[in-house]
Amino acid sequence: MSTKVEKGVFPPAASCLGAEESSPKSCFEGAIPSWRKVLVSEEEAFQRMIKNAKKAMVEHQAKHPETRVYVTREQFDRMAAAVSVESSRQTLPPGMIQYYLSASIGRRITMQDVHFCDKTEWGILVGVFDGHGPELATATDGSSYNPGLDVAKKASDKFREWFPEALQAGRGNVFQAFEVTFDKIQKDILSEKIAGAHRYSGGSTAVICFIDNTSHMLYTATIGDSEANIYRRIGGRLTSIPLSCVRDWTSKKDLARGEAKIQEHPGRYWFEQPEDAKKRFYCIPVGLNVSRAFGDREFYEHGCVIAKPKITVNLLQTGDMIVLASDGLKDFVPEEEICQKLGSKKTPHARVSHAFRRGSSEEDIRQLLSKSPARDLVECAVGVRHSDDNVTVMVLGFCC
Repeated sequence: MSTKVEKGVFPPAASCLGAEESSPKSCFEGAIPSWRKVLVSEEEAFQRMIKNAKKAMVEHQAKHPETRVYVTREQFDRMAAAVSVESSRQTLPPGMIQYYLSASIGRRITMQDVHFCDKTEWGILVGVFDGHGPELATATDGSSYNPGLDVAKKASDKFREWFPEALQAGRGNVFQAFEVTFDKIQKDILSEKIAGAHRYSGGSTAVICFIDNTSHMLYTATIGDSEANIYRRIGGRLTSIPLSCVRDWTSKKDLARGEAKIQEHPGRYWFEQPEDAKKRFYCIPVGLNVSRAFGDREFYEHGCVIAKPKITVNLLQTGDMIVLASDGLKDFVPEEEICQKLGSKKTPHARVSHAFRRGSSEEDIRQLLSKSPARDLVECAVGVRHSDDNVTVMVLGFCC
């Protein structure tokens, strides 16, 4: 098993509020994603994001009714009451982000996961992309490539380039910036060709978080089954707060869309439900178990699969841990076990949070980053739970 580990500290960043119009005029200025007719106002955007945040909680509770570590509805309502356009404009004491990254190829032939962690002018931007599709394909010119990895890399690179520009053009409207960036990336992926033929027959899921380190707002955009959670100590125990609306064929709305496309194109598409596996939507000869993703030309062509993200917003508290992960973790390690590993008082994040509150120097804090909770989770997924997928885990600790 090959495992990659990274760790580090981000000092406070500036706020994205009041960003000036880019010069020359940005291509994102006034841009509208293909699934909307008009731009969404900031007030409406917050209403949508809060609604999606509640939906993420309800969906995870319904999918895992035996799990007792998820935030309760009463606890969520109290948290949601603190989230608004007005609270997104507040200036709170500077915070610090510590990050840990671990990734493993697991039992796969190639690594199709991609990640990034950037400090931007206005906050921290992090993402995990999980490529899918053939691990090796041949183009019409005879060259070989990895379709899923190529899509994941392209989506990651373009997001890092375009999101800050879209955020500035949208005057700090994170919801709008997420939507137009996702839409532009998908169009760009589908337009690229190689050797006279369309290159991308693979696809990629994505979960991306943006932290405004002045307001402490955490914005999360998700397509597919990669996901993010906040792990917060509430009432003396570590609690999981889902940030992602996972979109596979268990989503009623997406399932209805797939079934409608089967009726419109009989013989081209169909569903199969393998035993003890996720439902898959087929287009000869490829099957896909997610309903939203980048790429996937065969499925995107008739609108079966879309690249519209579900976006949520939450207000961070000191001591929070944010975990972004590919399904190689979440499909194999139960949520209670994740909470157990992250909840130890001996975790680096707990020690760093304590040191930060004591006013320890940045160098002293760096010395505490010798062990990685992300690595612990990856080793649990691959070595203990026998995950047969690539596994990527990013843990962000928030202190203020």
